[in-house]
Amino acid sequence: MKRKWMYMYLGAAAAMLGMTTPVMAAETEEMVSEAESDAAVLTETDVTLEADGAEIVIINETDRMIESGKVIEEEVEEDSCTVVFTAEDGEHTFENVKPGEWKDPRLTDDQGFLYVQYTDAEGNSREAAETAEPAAPEGELSVWALTDVNMREEASSASEIVAVVGLGDECKVLAFLPGWYQVEYKGEEGYINHRFLSDDQADAEAAAKQEQAAADAAAAAAAAQQSTYSYSYSKSGSGKKSNKNSNKNSNSGKTQEECLTNGLLN
Repeated sequence: MKRKWMYMYLGAAAAMLGMTTPVMAAETEEMVSEAESDAAVLTETDVTLEADGAEIVIINETDRMIESGKVIEEEVEEDSCTVVFTAEDGEHTFENVKPGEWKDPRLTDDQGFLYVQYTDAEGNSREAAETAEPAAPEGELSVWALTDVNMREEASSASEIVAVVGLGDECKVLAFLPGWYQVEYKGEEGYINHRFLSDDQADAEAAAKQEQAAADAAAAAAAAQQSTYSYSYSKSGSGKKSNKNSNKNSNSGKTQEECLTNGLLN
């Protein structure tokens, strides 16, 4: 869950691309260096797919050993296919996905479900969730909102909004779905995208502090800008007033006839 918060607020996706779960190397007569061992881990745990005639390397950021990944040419939607990852706990199927569009893909997990997080052609962060049945939490479980987020009637971003959960608010988890949590919030039930929730309250508290710091910085910048504008306006107004008084003084002592002649009176 802490990794999730880091992705939303710190933008650390690029730094995470080379990280995997450490694995103890077996002792041999000829010991390899620590750097070489880490490189070997990266090679062994990442997943390679063949899609659209290209090789796609997916960084495995889960604690699971992924044995293989394959593309099944079963198009349900145009240009889509099915991807199956075989892990130590069984197969994980991603239906109606387009792996050819995955840039810098990473394999992550949350509450038992696998996800592929990637960047699309426009540079937007995207996520593909595996196809799986809902799962019930083990005992009572609470989660906290990492930002103000919509709670929807169904597990779909197109579904009706039934409530808005505020940053740091607590929800009771009723079930886990790929990409969504079914929750109870202030007596109402609905669905919230899993990326905006954490089962660690400290994550929500950190997010609230960061949002407050950003708001304070924005307010300070606005106040400084307003102060600069007020000073510039005051200085400009004083100059105009001074010029007006100077003209008035220069015209004093002149007769009305002289003023008329010079066009100073209308």
